[in-house]
Amino acid sequence: MTCNVGHSFNAKAMTMYGCGPDTEWKWNGLRDINIPMCTSKEKPKEIQHSISIRFPGIHCQMRQNVVQSAVEQQVAETLSTISGCTDFNACTLKEFSVPDCGWTTNRITRRSVAGGMKIILSLAIKAIDSPTLADDIEERSEAVMFQMQYAVSTGQFRISLPGMNSTAERSSFQHLASDITCNPGFVKSNGRGCVACPVGTFINNSSDVNKQESSSCIPCPRATFQDKEGQQNCKPCNLGKTTQSQGASSHQACIIEKDTSANTTSVPVTIPGKSGEAIAAAIAIPIVVVAIVIITIVFYYRFYKPRLYSVPTKSVKTSTLCVDNPGFEEEHQYSELFAEHHTYEKPSSQRKSPGDEDYNNTDVCLHNADYQPLHVNRLSEPKYAALETESEV
Repeated sequence: MTCNVGHSFNAKAMTMYGCGPDTEWKWNGLRDINIPMCTSKEKPKEIQHSISIRFPGIHCQMRQNVVQSAVEQQVAETLSTISGCTDFNACTLKEFSVPDCGWTTNRITRRSVAGGMKIILSLAIKAIDSPTLADDIEERSEAVMFQMQYAVSTGQFRISLPGMNSTAERSSFQHLASDITCNPGFVKSNGRGCVACPVGTFINNSSDVNKQESSSCIPCPRATFQDKEGQQNCKPCNLGKTTQSQGASSHQACIIEKDTSANTTSVPVTIPGKSGEAIAAAIAIPIVVVAIVIITIVFYYRFYKPRLYSVPTKSVKTSTLCVDNPGFEEEHQYSELFAEHHTYEKPSSQRKSPGDEDYNNTDVCLHNADYQPLHVNRLSEPKYAALETESEV
């Protein structure tokens, strides 16, 4: 994978993907891959080159500061022809060490050296921020390396020490390593130079700021976003809003956070080793509840409800109701009956001869042989029967 001109991947991005039988027809053998983003490139803030040079005839008994001062003077003279190195002090000797003698910037250990003294130099080339100079730190860095190697290989790199001069061995020049330092918000690219952290990320400066090799682009945490490249922090969402996942690149990814305090939803929890018991309990509990409801309904209709309309099974009582017949009356008389079946005795009377004014009245008796009062909702509901009387003419 490649980016357009002016853009690049960061140094930790995966840019090569393969798919075939060896990867089970998956890109790099992975089910899901994160395709890296191309972001803007930028020139480094500083470039460092580590080189080594050997000087014959120099031994560890010499004073370190004398040798170091002589080497610094020769480096400055060699690089004086490069534009920007002298005027802006943009090309300097950053570190000086002699491992065979134990000479470092902060430590001195005197030992004998056979076959000359190997000196390790670290040259720092800094970017120039000047409106009048069209500076290209990468081109100047290449010019520095070329000039140093040319001076050593042609026998022009020599130092003056008390009582002696020493010229660097022409074949001793070695380029050991190079490193770059990026501006804030940028990390090393997979090529030369720096690249901005993409949107949705910020640069992690948890380590020493001067050691950009440990810096990396970290996705914005939830409830934050970043819509610009090369930023050192993320922007928070508005109050009450959050993002569904990390790495949000726009404020539109901030959504209203659901209020879980009002609506409480039970979440099933599976305990390892007891999943079978949990499933059995989940099945048995609803069945037991349904069975209890059915039994309650059956009990209600079978035992409780019939009592509201039941007829008490008490001993049969017999009552006799006697009513006098005073003669002919226009309106019937009614008597309350308390049972469904009744036995009546037909009233008897003696006919008088015409002309007689007196009438003989015979008592009419109504016998209730089966007295069973009917209760409805525990209240007596009376029934009425009409009694007809016969008059003698």
